[in-house]
Amino acid sequence: MDTTWDDVYSANTGNTGIAVDDDMPIYQGETTQSLQDYLVWQLDLTPFTETDRAIALAIIDAVDDYGYLTLSCEDILESVDIEDVELDEVEAVRKRIQQFDPLGIASLNLQDCLLLQLATFPEDTPWLAEAKLVLTHHIDQLGNRDYKLVIKETKLKEAELREVLKLIQQLDPRPGSKITPDETEYVVPDVSVFKDRGKWVVQINPDSFLSSR
Repeated sequence: MDTTWDDVYSANTGNTGIAVDDDMPIYQGETTQSLQDYLVWQLDLTPFTETDRAIALAIIDAVDDYGYLTLSCEDILESVDIEDVELDEVEAVRKRIQQFDPLGIASLNLQDCLLLQLATFPEDTPWLAEAKLVLTHHIDQLGNRDYKLVIKETKLKEAELREVLKLIQQLDPRPGSKITPDETEYVVPDVSVFKDRGKWVVQINPDSFLSSR
């Protein structure tokens, strides 16, 4: 097949087709704030009880740059150490944070992240049910590029699976990266060597010298 799971995982997510609430804060472009700062800002705009806010802060603190939780809900429950708080309350708060922008933040894994985004598509979206089926039951086969097994178990034809993968490509597998994009680091040379009037000249870079002090 022309489409590979690598294409899905590194998909360009410029236009997801996801329905967005008009009142929902939308990421408008490049920012210097951290992902945690951006999530806390949204948290401050959202009504939470004092207990749920403490849980939410613990969840946000456990989100990595890609937007995934680095701790289990059990670990988060233990870290907040609040009396009478149950695991289902932590999970409920996590699901509320998942609705923050970017959608899918604080997911437990790739499957959780992508299925949440699919859930926001209009019900009449072509191949939506098939995409949910594939991600729910066959995401490991996609990761292994075992498309023949997916076709066999889902009864989809090859052309139909290709359409399903095109829909999945519209999703964002790393939602946090939109807020904290990888920054390119430039190497500043300590010295410059150039030719002047037929002679090689070595010149110390003053910026490099000052930065090393």
